[in-house]
Amino acid sequence: MIILEVIRMAVRGVRANLLRSLLTTLGIAVGVGCVVTLIAYSSGNTKQLLEQFDSFGTKSISVSVGGWNGEGEMDLEDVQALREQVDVLETIAGVVELGAVDLDFNGAVKAGVNLAAAETQFFEMRTSELQSGNFYSISDDLNLASVCVIGSNVKDELFMNRSPLGQTLLIEGKPFTVIGVLAKKDEGGHGGNNDTLMVPPNTAAVEFPLRESRVNASAEVKDVKYLDYAEMRIREILNDRHPEFLLMASKGSDPVNIWVFNDWLKRRTAAANSMSRFLLVIGILCLTIGAVGVMNIMLVAVEERTLEIGLRKALGATRLVIIGQFLSEALIVCLSGGAIGLGVAVIACEKMAAMPDEANVPDPLLSQQLMVGAILVSLVIALASGTWPAVLASSTDPIESLTYE
Repeated sequence: MIILEVIRMAVRGVRANLLRSLLTTLGIAVGVGCVVTLIAYSSGNTKQLLEQFDSFGTKSISVSVGGWNGEGEMDLEDVQALREQVDVLETIAGVVELGAVDLDFNGAVKAGVNLAAAETQFFEMRTSELQSGNFYSISDDLNLASVCVIGSNVKDELFMNRSPLGQTLLIEGKPFTVIGVLAKKDEGGHGGNNDTLMVPPNTAAVEFPLRESRVNASAEVKDVKYLDYAEMRIREILNDRHPEFLLMASKGSDPVNIWVFNDWLKRRTAAANSMSRFLLVIGILCLTIGAVGVMNIMLVAVEERTLEIGLRKALGATRLVIIGQFLSEALIVCLSGGAIGLGVAVIACEKMAAMPDEANVPDPLLSQQLMVGAILVSLVIALASGTWPAVLASSTDPIESLTYE
């Protein structure tokens, strides 16, 4: 009964200064809402980053040399040499980039599609996944088969709801049969293939002999511990086969570019962690401002209600009851603000999740633990900001309080 009476008194105290209580509640709501939204966004960004890592593979290496038919180039023979001499590579595939082409299917045209002639080993890597159909085989390559594997955007724009498998499309006016569709990948990840079309290398050499081309290599090591060694061996072998690379490097223009996914992973993870810490600091500042506001309002309330406190103590109210009343007022304000802020954060996260892919905004990760944490933080703010004013009120001398004006 005493607890219920304390709560009723606290509710009456909040209602007696309704506008002030609402403004204080709003401050807590803004703080909690900002913290929850920022943490959910940061968690969603980290999750998206890890998914990109998982789709690309932590054991991946990409090798490129020079520019388009410029000084310093790599060819498929170099790729074969790497395949034979770097024993820590699980697989390596040469990819001949042939630039952008126009596609035509029954009058529907898609321009600017990246044409690539990848060796069949490319399809053994974890980065290569099919949505439907099959990859072309070594036999297709040796027999100069006019077949292709298309990216998901090509399929969506040219074939829409129709299955592209077995259909014939024109690549720069030359007919090719679609035998596979690559799985859709996040455009933000390295090595996106949504707007790519792949054909067998020998077929490309015959059908597109005059197109400017550049050979890159994609590889995967047997274990992440071999990444540094593999990078060193790849550079050594390419420099041995092309002495001009060393000459160019001595002039400050090393043409050999080796991209190790694990290094990129470390940089991106460090950047994500820095952003998370920055957002957490902002959230803590928001909550601190809200807590200071609650304490300030509670101290003002104690000052204004000195006479009331003295009267209640004269009628037999104990220090514990007085403390309970003011703490209850702080709890009502803070928990109400926390609930409102959490609701606003949920709506904000839903709006961000509904944004189109073009906005490049990760889906916020609003977990149950985060929501429970938001309420617990509101409780902590109430206790931290309401305890001192409550103790101050309970220690008031009743005689002095009754004569207070």
